[in-house]
Amino acid sequence: MGRSQADLMIGDIYEAGVIDGNWRPALERMRVILGSAEMAFVAAGAEIAAETTNRVLSPESYDRYRRYYGRLDPKQAIFARHGAGFLFNDAEHFDDRFVAHDPFYQEFSAPLGTRHTLDYFVGRCGTNDIYLAAMRPGASGPYDARAAGSLRRAGEHFLRAWRLRETLRETQSLARGASAALERLSYGIMILDERLRIAFANGFARQALSDCVELAAGRTQLRARAPAGRVLDGMLQQALRGAVPASMMRLMRSDGRALYLWCIGLPPSSPLAPAQHPGVLLVLRDPQRRPDVAVEDLQTLYGLTPAEARLALAIGRGARLDAFAAERHVRLSTVRTQLLSVLAKMGLHRQADLARALASLASPVSDSRPGGI
Repeated sequence: MGRSQADLMIGDIYEAGVIDGNWRPALERMRVILGSAEMAFVAAGAEIAAETTNRVLSPESYDRYRRYYGRLDPKQAIFARHGAGFLFNDAEHFDDRFVAHDPFYQEFSAPLGTRHTLDYFVGRCGTNDIYLAAMRPGASGPYDARAAGSLRRAGEHFLRAWRLRETLRETQSLARGASAALERLSYGIMILDERLRIAFANGFARQALSDCVELAAGRTQLRARAPAGRVLDGMLQQALRGAVPASMMRLMRSDGRALYLWCIGLPPSSPLAPAQHPGVLLVLRDPQRRPDVAVEDLQTLYGLTPAEARLALAIGRGARLDAFAAERHVRLSTVRTQLLSVLAKMGLHRQADLARALASLASPVSDSRPGGI
């Protein structure tokens, strides 16, 4: 038995839509299912992005709607009253008498040959309101309850697919930006997921472990010799549970030089946390080098704002909150609020934990590196 139009439409939503950002194949199948002249998928935020089947609505006509006729559309007041999750069927609100005198219908819809509409305010994603709409001429008759149900079910898939695509885009963008930022660090960074698989390791970390006697990094797994392996395993499990302060172990290289490894819990709120699950951040330092931690490093690792990162660095140097507030000419209450935000983003509980966490990254710490923020 062949696949139904509905099955094919759902496949198009999650394949062409999510992967390529092309919603038109799914819209075309939905147009056939509903017996419509036109389908539109709209994300309305600071700007309006719309994909249509282009059978009735041309880019020029939709631009006219966006720039002028949208303000005359009588549906907008109804949507404003009902909010997300509301499905509008014009047959339930506007009769032929109303349509004959309404400027929106007469000046915009009638020239396009459309009379009846189904408009579903599916929900919100970030700053965007997501709509799915169907239109057809008066000769086709109004949409019935079955068509409304079909549009509602399709809309839920469109919304999930849109959110999935936005998540993938953000994750890919973050991964590219974060990888470049972490490669510039003057110390080793390795990120492990909740199963302790290697999600990322910068060049410094790979190089440092390439000649380490007790610990080696494969493509996805750490390999440690006893007794270092037992010690490291205990540290990793503690970090996954969010234990503070960070723990440290001393490793040896083949030439007799030392390598320090710090093990820090990576909270799900960190922009580097794999799939927004708890992870582990490993920091590798060569004691003969004096790496600096900059504002941008803490922004990349934990998603701190510049102001929060500067506060964290100051606490790492031993600064008092009142002194930092006076130096920055801000209220002490503002600094305390920033500190609470820093602790939450870094998965810490106390100011003392923050000072120890900063010590694991580098000592001494600096407010910026040349050319930094």
